[in-house]
This record gives sequence, C-alpha cells and structure tokens, in this order.
Amino acid sequence: MPRPPASPTSPLWLLLALALALPLLGGCDAGGGNGDDDDDDTPERDPTAELAELSDGECPDMTQSGLSTFSSGGISRKVAVVFPDDPQPGMPLVFNFHGLTNPGSNPVEGSLAQLQAEADQDEAVIVMPEARVTAMPLVGEILNWGILDDAEADLTLFDDLRTCAVNELEIDRKKVSSWGHSGGALWSSVLLMERSTSLAAVVEFSGGVEFSIPTLGGPYVTYSTPDRQVPVLIASGGPTDVWPQGFTAVDFEATSDTLEAALVDDGHLVVRCHHQLGHNSIPAAMAAFSRRWDLEHHFSEDTPFDDGDLPDGCGFSE
Repeated sequence: MPRPPASPTSPLWLLLALALALPLLGGCDAGGGNGDDDDDDTPERDPTAELAELSDGECPDMTQSGLSTFSSGGISRKVAVVFPDDPQPGMPLVFNFHGLTNPGSNPVEGSLAQLQAEADQDEAVIVMPEARVTAMPLVGEILNWGILDDAEADLTLFDDLRTCAVNELEIDRKKVSSWGHSGGALWSSVLLMERSTSLAAVVEFSGGVEFSIPTLGGPYVTYSTPDRQVPVLIASGGPTDVWPQGFTAVDFEATSDTLEAALVDDGHLVVRCHHQLGHNSIPAAMAAFSRRWDLEHHFSEDTPFDDGDLPDGCGFSE
C-alpha cells in the first residue's frame, strides 16, 4: 500500500521544510555583521557629497609632499599638497585659503614650511591652492578667490582637489574642512553655502558675508542657507580689521557679525571669537584652537568641544 503523505507535524515534513529554507537563510544577514558589507544598500542618514569627475582628467602630483601645478577647468593652477612622511589611509584633509595678495608674492611657497610642520604634527593632509589673478578698480591686479560672483572656477578647483585627495591619498571624506583668512575666509563662506555636503567644519579669520566695494558694486558673498548644518568658527580683529588699510572697503567685524547671525538663525553650531590685533595678526591661542576645530570635527557627528575648551575671546553663539 502507498504511504500516506506526511502530516505537517511529522519529522519528515519538518526535515523537508528545513531543506527548502536553507538556501534562503544563506542569503540573509542575521544582523551580526560589522556594518562594512559592500552589499549593504542601507542609505546613510547624512551622506557626504559624491566625488566629482575631474574637470580636466588630471590631478596635481601627490606622490610626494610639496608644490605642483595641474589643470582645473582649463586653468593652470598652482597648489601645495603636504602630508606626513608616512601618509596613512583615513587622514583628515584641511583646505587652507590665503588672503588677497599681489601676483608674484607667492603665498603658497611662503607657507610651505609652516604647512609641512602642521601636517607632520597633526597627521593630516593640507591642501593650499593659489588664487587666480583678478583686476579690481582702485586696487589693480590681485590674487583673489571667486567672491565677486565668479565662483565657478574655484568651486571646480575645490571639487577636483577633493576627488584627487580621496583617490590618491585615501583621505577620510568625513574629515574634510576649510580654513581661510581675509579673502580666503570670504571664499570659505562661499564654500560653506555651496559645498556644505563636503565639509565637516569651517574656520574663518576675518571673513563673513555681505559686502560691497566702491566703484565695483555688491553686495557680494550674499548669504544663502547651506544644504546642511556645519560647525563654523568665526573670528574678527576689532575696529582695525578692515581691507584695504587706510581706505575701508570691507569691514570684517560687520561681515563676520552678519554671517554669525545668519548661521545661528539657521541652527548652525557657531563659535564667535573676538580679538584686537587688527586684520593681519591672529592670537596664537585662537590659531591653535582653530586647527583643532577643523581636525576634531567629523561629518554629521556632534561637536567634541564645550565652553571649557574655548580660548579667551571665544564663545558659543546663541
């Protein structure tokens, strides 16, 4: 006689059910992994920006620490890329933007020794490009960033250098920050508004937003809400923190106050610093803390600092 079919509760039925389930179970994540599975398609809560395609298909020389040139957006650009003797994957990247200066003054070459010392001490990659030559009324030709409604070329430069640093030096894209003084700080404001999804922190000494220049126009670097919140340190140097000296076109106390108020209204974490050394000097304690601000902030993580960490003259804005 033929055997009757196994009942759902019989041992034979249970064995058959287990055999059918095993291939399915083999393709499942039981939740005990380390989160680094390349097949995990769970989106990040606050992802960094995707790497941009290189505008001209080339990077500056990053095989050794130092100065080189490369083409970005069809423009030959000079840039210092400095890092420790034994660079390791996962290092932070700090963009350093110099102030307005005369063509031929070689601001990047003049900063190389200091940048190298900081890179060695901080175990970080520091990138310092040179601005483009711009003709300005009453001033003449000057090395200037894209702060006069001409940002595109320097935004492309930032994107190219970020892509190169990730691909060539394996920097941690969650540890990319900006440091700027004067015109370089105004440019950092543009980056903050245009590239917030690439930045973990921003430092500005004598920067801000919303300024006009006689005979040229304005307002320039007009504030717009960044796509995401970024911790920002804003410092200014008192009543003599102006440009140019002797004929005030930009009052950096006022521009810094304007940026501070706008960022606080938008919910950003802001530390505001005041000193009385004018435009061209930065207190040593503030300079040292500004490096920590850039290096110790990580993308989408809470600030590691509280009131007790801040140098004299600095406080959290409310």
